[in-house]
Amino acid sequence: MVLLLLVGSGCLIAQTVIRMPIQQNPLFSIVAPTLSIVLPDDGITLGADVVVTGGSGNYSYLWLDAEGQVLSTESTLRVSRPGNYTLRVSDECQCEGQVTFSITPSALANIYASEALRIYPNPTHGEVWLSAGSGIIQIAAIDMQGRLQRVAACSLQEELRRFDLSKLPAGSYVIQCRRQDGALLVQTIQKL
Repeated sequence: MVLLLLVGSGCLIAQTVIRMPIQQNPLFSIVAPTLSIVLPDDGITLGADVVVTGGSGNYSYLWLDAEGQVLSTESTLRVSRPGNYTLRVSDECQCEGQVTFSITPSALANIYASEALRIYPNPTHGEVWLSAGSGIIQIAAIDMQGRLQRVAACSLQEELRRFDLSKLPAGSYVIQCRRQDGALLVQTIQKL
């Protein structure tokens, strides 16, 4: 505590100054190195490589599925099914962050690198354009559980194709283009 005496206009004024240190928490941050994962046959544990820093340091964890249902309040989650899993982390000062993991079925992962397929915009609110060269006879949207959500036939001559996803719920989808020769071109897309 400091006592200050101020003199002015012939009068004496006493003022007390109390010095108080202000403690500010470091910036809250949540980082996951890999958000898109192919599901191994025996399942996978999510969250083990997530790094949470800053804030008060006392963290609470909340795992949610794609429908927003609470799965766990532990720092990690063991999953055996494909889909989107969100980890929300908060501290006692209500700082909060989240990361979403997209888990792809291993059956679809085998065809991911088949050929270049360009889809834009990605992410999308509905309509997308696909550029995959000629010979595409069918386009399909498959959800992360491997269920067919939408399918459309294509003219063989089209180089650029329009595909409407507006009626599908928000989430990650695999867009699969089947060529006339039987080959599959595959790309993931995020529907907002």
